Amino acid sequence: MIQTTECQIKNVSAHIIGNKYNGEELILSNKDLDISDPALNEILQQYFLGHFNSPAFYSFKITNEEGLDNPLFNLAKEIFNNKEISFHEYSKNIAKLLFENSEHPNIKAGELYVVLIRDVLVEDELTDAIGLFKSENKQPFLKAISEDNNIQLNYDHGVNIEKLDKGCLICNTNEAGGYKLAVIDKTNKGEEAKFWKEKFLQIKPCADNYHFTESFMKATKKFVTSKAMDDSFEIEKADKIDMLNSSVQYFRDNDEFNENEYASQVFKDEAVANSFQEFRREYQEQNNLPVVDEFEISEPAVKKQSRIMRSVLKLDKNFHVYIHGDKRLIEKGYDEEKGKSFYKIYFDEEK
Repeated sequence: MIQTTECQIKNVSAHIIGNKYNGEELILSNKDLDISDPALNEILQQYFLGHFNSPAFYSFKITNEEGLDNPLFNLAKEIFNNKEISFHEYSKNIAKLLFENSEHPNIKAGELYVVLIRDVLVEDELTDAIGLFKSENKQPFLKAISEDNNIQLNYDHGVNIEKLDKGCLICNTNEAGGYKLAVIDKTNKGEEAKFWKEKFLQIKPCADNYHFTESFMKATKKFVTSKAMDDSFEIEKADKIDMLNSSVQYFRDNDEFNENEYASQVFKDEAVANSFQEFRREYQEQNNLPVVDEFEISEPAVKKQSRIMRSVLKLDKNFHVYIHGDKRLIEKGYDEEKGKSFYKIYFDEEK
């Protein structure tokens, strides 16, 4: 949990990051921004920090091998520990690093804001943080100007402070483990999205209850919808949806997670449960998470992942059947006369 209500923004530097692949420029500003205006400072607080309500935490990928250190981790470490070089000079090096990693043709150019923040509360620890925020999307807005009882309407394009495209808070905690980070990436579709988390930040999920919960729910969705499951087991689509619903229900009903109990309740068939457990171990290893069998269930992770556990049965282009409850109330059959499959649905009340 991050609390920013009492924090102070001390320095803000802004640079324009073009797309290196497309031949666009990196434009470095000569000095940091003047944020002495209280109204401007309040707007910046809302734009930079108002989006980190219930974040998942990550940490930098770091290594002791020579020449393979994470460059952004090293820059953050120098900012936290070295007061001799100005913050603005460090911000230029961060901007250069982001520019070097903007090599996909679909990466949008935009402004990078590098921010030094004091008194951020991170899980009951008061610390400093470095904020990195990239604005990629501009929106049109209207401005009415009153002069001599007349209204003049102007327009321009700018940043919507309610929408943060990409953001990162690097908290001065757990330096030995790679610092703790909170990350936002709202434009995360396609291969080009990997540049923010994987190439520029180079982060990995923290081994905590949030990511344990998230990984099990994601692994369940991937397993149930995988071709490997179709090849190994003859399971109807309605039964697969029932598995996803059972998974969500388990996480909502329990405070503690037990893998054997979970596999038994969700998949019921022992062979399917064993296949999932093997699939899940491979999934966690691929995502750099330790293989754990028990943990405390994270409510924010359940709330977020429940959205992807879609319980929709799609029938040709005519019907979408949403299955939320007892799968026993839906039966599948085949009408030989019409040559079509059908579902029979039982219910008590029509609304």
